[in-house]
Amino acid sequence: INYTAPAPGNGDAGRPRSVPASDPVIQLVTPGTLTATTSDQSYDVTMRTLGITSSSQITVKVNGVTASSFNYAASTNTLTFTANLNNGVNTINVRIQNSVG
Repeated sequence: INYTAPAPGNGDAGRPRSVPASDPVIQLVTPGTLTATTSDQSYDVTMRTLGITSSSQITVKVNGVTASSFNYAASTNTLTFTANLNNGVNTINVRIQNSVG
């Protein structure tokens, strides 16, 4: 990531500087815990992310199948999707990745 320092009067002001990227972070919002029980055939999932800028950096899998239908709002760092569930135990995997990890 490059940025331009805005501080006037500094001999290095205006020169691009390199800022190291950090590991991406994901926070579960809904459901509020890692496990949930429902009698519905679908479940709305919401997550917040840090360290990514695009939906191309996100992979969502429901029961091992890659889901292409999810929404990522970079302005709020929010990922949302509806998981279609099978009867019994379901597994949802979300991976976010940037240049660091």
